[in-house]
Amino acid sequence: RGFAEWGFMSTTGSLGVALDYSGVREGRPLPTVLEVAVGAVDRGACIISLSQYPREVEYLYPPVSFVEPFGDAYVVATEAGPVRVIPVRVGVSGKAMSVEEVVSLKKQLHVQTFEYSVEEVRRGLLELEGEFGPRFATDITHVFDDIDDVGCFLRAYTWTRVVDRIAGECEEIVARHRGVGAAEYHSEGRYRRLVGEMLEVGRMARSKAELYLRDKSMVLFQFLESMGLRDCHRQHIARLRRRLASASEGDGKERSEAALELCKVLGLVVESATERNEHGESVVMVAASEGWRREDIELVCLAGGDPCEVDEKTGRTPMIAAAFNGHTGAVRALAELGADVNTRDDEGKTAVMCAAIGGHADAVR
Repeated sequence: RGFAEWGFMSTTGSLGVALDYSGVREGRPLPTVLEVAVGAVDRGACIISLSQYPREVEYLYPPVSFVEPFGDAYVVATEAGPVRVIPVRVGVSGKAMSVEEVVSLKKQLHVQTFEYSVEEVRRGLLELEGEFGPRFATDITHVFDDIDDVGCFLRAYTWTRVVDRIAGECEEIVARHRGVGAAEYHSEGRYRRLVGEMLEVGRMARSKAELYLRDKSMVLFQFLESMGLRDCHRQHIARLRRRLASASEGDGKERSEAALELCKVLGLVVESATERNEHGESVVMVAASEGWRREDIELVCLAGGDPCEVDEKTGRTPMIAAAFNGHTGAVRALAELGADVNTRDDEGKTAVMCAAIGGHADAVR
């Protein structure tokens, strides 16, 4: 028997105050008061000096305290009528956190998640071991194999060691996050930036590994010693852009594959340009609704996204979504990709009408 009080539980040391709160004066049926037995540990904190009602002699119990009846109930006669009194014990939760612990919890969860994600990155990179041998055999530094010191240095490099170095760079970023004060994790802008960097680290680590494996001009020891994660990520993106630019326009499959790989590295898609989020929105629909950059919208469509798709539930198109939200750049990009400005949704509205309803004159023009 009993119940858990999930919030703070306010009590009073004055029987008169408790009887007033019982509702007996208002004629409430079966007015009841709980009489708390106080123990050496299971007791509330007196906050009379903090209360705006000091006469109530308030005692406060922490959240998740368990209230359990014991003994027999009895009745107290008052001028307004009888009041039932139920003796109870209050079990104070040993799991209740202090204010400082609550403030630091967000940081703890973030750092633990980050540490786990780094281990996931490490395991993912180790799966590329089969590609390292053939690639390392072409490394230009092998011309120095006849020099004992350099040859020993090169032979000491295994893929596991390379992955450990990359993971070590990730762990340096984790350490920086660990050093950020707990209070900063409660700043929305700062926390958003920390989470964004945590999510980006996985892509950057993958980019560093891919850059060495794919770019034969990279020299391993120079690559590991002098190029950080972010620099490698940027270099890898630049390499993928060059690959996309050099792909033959006549070979649609090659261009689409190159565009999709670039979309993944940029974080625009997870696996496919046709995937949908938890709300059922396609990547192109999200891009149009949120006003992504023109280049990103074009890239997603080149990777397989459909600029002319029609939402099955509403009849809306990416063009209508972009116009309604006033994203002029997205409207122009979609128009150049073949989207029809005259398509109507299920309510009969075109993109121009939606732009006008939203008060977006630039999108109307």
